[in-house]
Amino acid sequence: MKDASALAMVTVASITASALASVGDTDVIFSPAGYAVPADARLFSYNTVLGPIIQIPYDQQNLIDGVSALGVGSVRYSGGTVADYWQMSRGNYVSPCNKSLCSCCEFENAIAAMPAGTFGPKAVLAEGSLGRATVSTPVFDVNVLTLNSSEAVADIRFLATQVSTPDDVQLFELGNEFYLPGYRWRFPTSVEYMEAAAPVIAEGRKEFPDALVLAVADQGQLYGGNSGCGSSSWNNGVKNRRELFDGVTPPDYSIQNKSVTKNYPRDEWYSVVASWSSASVINSVQGVQSCFGDDTLIAQTEYNYAGGTGNGFGPNPSGPLLYPYGAIHGIFQAVRILEAAYHTVNGSTPDRARARAQGT
Repeated sequence: MKDASALAMVTVASITASALASVGDTDVIFSPAGYAVPADARLFSYNTVLGPIIQIPYDQQNLIDGVSALGVGSVRYSGGTVADYWQMSRGNYVSPCNKSLCSCCEFENAIAAMPAGTFGPKAVLAEGSLGRATVSTPVFDVNVLTLNSSEAVADIRFLATQVSTPDDVQLFELGNEFYLPGYRWRFPTSVEYMEAAAPVIAEGRKEFPDALVLAVADQGQLYGGNSGCGSSSWNNGVKNRRELFDGVTPPDYSIQNKSVTKNYPRDEWYSVVASWSSASVINSVQGVQSCFGDDTLIAQTEYNYAGGTGNGFGPNPSGPLLYPYGAIHGIFQAVRILEAAYHTVNGSTPDRARARAQGT
């Protein structure tokens, strides 16, 4: 979804207490049933488009102060849709950036006018910069759409030269929402997607041996009541290469303003949003585990309460928006985080993640 800039990286189900090494000494605590455990910092993270869309340098002090004050868990570099047109080695869009594919290309010249590397991975990971102000290092979204496999492998190798240690890359994902019709020019099916991703994953495993790899899954075809992957050809194709990845990234924009305001009385709107938010996490857990297996990590790097059209968050022209909007947005996000935290605490944990959580 092009306009999505949701609270991101809600890790649920079996990513659980992985707490991914750097989280263990933080103050982020979730306490069910009278005991306290660290919650994965990425439950409190954001899908950032700083650089690709908003040209604010990663070391700008008021940005760092705000991120620190909020206790942001991590950020997604370099965003969602825009990452599919981004080249880390340039710190800018793939050149030439095809405006017919992404309106984001309009920012290419503005980025180029800034000092080289302003929005590269080294800048985001520098001391005193965005990726160090957060609790955990960024989630890196690797471009496999407008870079071919060889070019994407080169970008992984470049990333390896920009980090202080391989542990700076703890999670990387392979693109964003490729199951949508607009991407069929590149990936007619998930078979072509996984073929393109395979050498990139192999290089990523080589350069960052402890990193977890995330593949694109279609949330719209993941339902808790399904047996297996259901009828989703995309998810079935990804599942057939299950040995390549650790988790999936199913975005969730299932709740829309029109779904609530047209179907429920006004005094029930807040409770409906809260209930929907909780249920959608449960649905994701059940759907992913049914399709990809109980040991599959779930990283919802995008989700939000959508506006009337289902794309974007503006007022519904045919009905009222839920006011105050900040409150309804907060309810939706807070309940998701709590539901996800419950699953991370009480769900099963892959051996690999458990070992890392224990520091072994």
